[in-house]
Amino acid sequence: MTQSVAIILLNWNSYKDTKECMESLELLDYATYHVYVVDNASTDGSAERLKKDDQEALYSFEWTFLASPRNLGFAGGNNIAIKQASIEGFDFIWLLNNDTEVEAQSLSTLVEPMLVDHTIGITGSKIYFANSDVIWFAGGKINARNGAHAHIGMRKKDQGQFDQKKDVNYIVGCSLLIRSEIVQEIGVLEEDYFLYYEDVDWNLRALEKGWRIQYIPTSIIWHKVSQSIKSSELSALSTYYIIRNAYVMAVKFHEKPFQVRACLRLGRNIIWYHLKIIIRKQDHKRRRSALIFAAAGDALKGKTGQFVQQKTKMRTTYGTRKSS
Repeated sequence: MTQSVAIILLNWNSYKDTKECMESLELLDYATYHVYVVDNASTDGSAERLKKDDQEALYSFEWTFLASPRNLGFAGGNNIAIKQASIEGFDFIWLLNNDTEVEAQSLSTLVEPMLVDHTIGITGSKIYFANSDVIWFAGGKINARNGAHAHIGMRKKDQGQFDQKKDVNYIVGCSLLIRSEIVQEIGVLEEDYFLYYEDVDWNLRALEKGWRIQYIPTSIIWHKVSQSIKSSELSALSTYYIIRNAYVMAVKFHEKPFQVRACLRLGRNIIWYHLKIIIRKQDHKRRRSALIFAAAGDALKGKTGQFVQQKTKMRTTYGTRKSS
């Protein structure tokens, strides 16, 4: 029996990418899906163009346009549609980056293992860099004790070495299919991260509840990779979130005896990202350095949320989310 899937795309100042992704969704061989496009307070006219596309029924499949009044980050923007999809009773939710293009069987092959084995709660695709056969993601690994995580197969040419379906402990939010019942059980994405690590957090929460997470190599996606953060300013901010949130996540999931490892990782990141400034001859060196130290300081203080807002400390128990 085919089960319904809500596909969620988050748009921020990237109408062209979203349009190309939507065009690729026209090719899906899956019978029952509905697409939600959330605009995360774009400032480039994206929202207006998407709203017009919705009114003109530009695509053959059913879709809904949703607009956020402000930029809520990756988690907050996606949560608008996740909550709506949960209310409307979809069986599965597929988080899909808007700067991707999909193969026709990419969704059906993600759903199939879930129908056969109810212990599998999350599945994820083999993801290539756009217009190539070079791997961006073939499953993920997490060290929750220090905040480190890695993409299996990153930057390796695909020669069939990643063609085995297998259990992993992390599926990236670029293409992540999750059972709606798990969302009911563990909650939506954690918004306090704002950007990066909210998908890692979601995976860990599912694992702690006993759900299996599986990499499905027959589900193929092409990813343009970080189209929304290519400017030097946003690139520097992305480094801030990566450094800060790695520590925040490690502290959240482990008690004090393990925080030493998170601190060591934090120190390593301070050194590594400064070396990247030098080795890659990055611009705005002082700005980047300041953000690196700000990330470390905010991590140790427990500050979360959007950098400019500096929200209060995130609870370490996900059953008692703080109100913002």
